[in-house]
Amino acid sequence: MYDLQKRFIGYSEFELLSANTTVNLILSTNPTQYQVIRTVYGVDTNEDGMIDTGTTSYDYFTQVSNQRVTFLSSSQTINASQFQAEGLSTVGLFNRFFRECR
Repeated sequence: MYDLQKRFIGYSEFELLSANTTVNLILSTNPTQYQVIRTVYGVDTNEDGMIDTGTTSYDYFTQVSNQRVTFLSSSQTINASQFQAEGLSTVGLFNRFFRECR
């Protein structure tokens, strides 16, 4: 991802699912300084832009530092309150590469 001044501010990747997929990219309040992106994606069968309840979704963070991207293995290193979004699960502590939500 790049900001309007064409500066690299973050990176994410995701797998397209067999059904319609909704992807949410949540940036911090100051993405140029705090280069972390939360990615949440899952099935959206009815195409309403929301991850369907009762399905598996994937929730993880990536961070850019010196043009290098890291998939964070724990949310303990970030300010989780910056990545809350209405309609998505609350950011909690996780210790897996991907956090799988149901």
